[in-house]
Amino acid sequence: HHAIGGGNMMSNSEMDSGDTESVIAMKKEISLKKAYNKFNSNEVDEVMMKELKGIVARKVWNFYHKTEITKELKKKALPGSGKIRPKLVDGEEKLKGRYVGGGHRQDHDEYDIYREISSPTANVSSVLAVIANASRKGLKIMTLDIGQAYLNAEITDETIIMRIDHEILQLLKVVDPDTDYNEFIEIDKNGRETGYVRLNKALYGLIQSARIWYNHLRKVMLKYGYVANEYDPCIFNKTNENGEILSTGCFHVDDGLITADSEELLDELERDLKKEFSNDVKIKRGLKHE
Repeated sequence: HHAIGGGNMMSNSEMDSGDTESVIAMKKEISLKKAYNKFNSNEVDEVMMKELKGIVARKVWNFYHKTEITKELKKKALPGSGKIRPKLVDGEEKLKGRYVGGGHRQDHDEYDIYREISSPTANVSSVLAVIANASRKGLKIMTLDIGQAYLNAEITDETIIMRIDHEILQLLKVVDPDTDYNEFIEIDKNGRETGYVRLNKALYGLIQSARIWYNHLRKVMLKYGYVANEYDPCIFNKTNENGEILSTGCFHVDDGLITADSEELLDELERDLKKEFSNDVKIKRGLKHE
């Protein structure tokens, strides 16, 4: 917890070691198959279908028709997989579903690590400086979380093919009943359904997705008047005609901390980001934030 206006924080030594272990355990993702064995299968389906609904709505991929599927295409295809992660929400265990691409099968040597893979994250010192400045000047505060962030960023300069497995195809038929998936499905030697897609968006798990997302976020922030700081590219400042900073945005991947001179500036950015990201932005205002 960060108390922007001051307050006590619990040190690591004050935290019960059992609590620490449970928090760490909550961060581990497990495969869909293991999740069905470990958790309520209906709940697993529910959170995975929520993820897939977002994928369909954001047009993350296009299926190849089954007549287009060749041996060469199959060789190029990366595996895709559903992942489930338990997490604590207000002290209660909830499940989160995510569909990820098999970036471990990508050839790192085909990419420029600095321009195409490496993605900046805000320096801790920058975050603390933004918080301290807000506290000293009594600035207005907003934190935000952009849902399915990577899936908003387009892949524009390469063709990435991915294989969709049987379990995910069954869930897709439920969440997207208007699509006739029989046009895209092959039956493998084990009698299980398989499909192949070309990716349009930066799916989680791909080695270049973090960089593609950052480039997209930077363009969005610039569109609304926020310019990346030359020393820390995850800090964005909006200034007036005299160069005085009116508002600052600080981002770690899809989580943002925004400070501003007025609530009106925060209102404006909240409206803009919700419009940009299909209203899938969780917002919190006030002085205390997690």
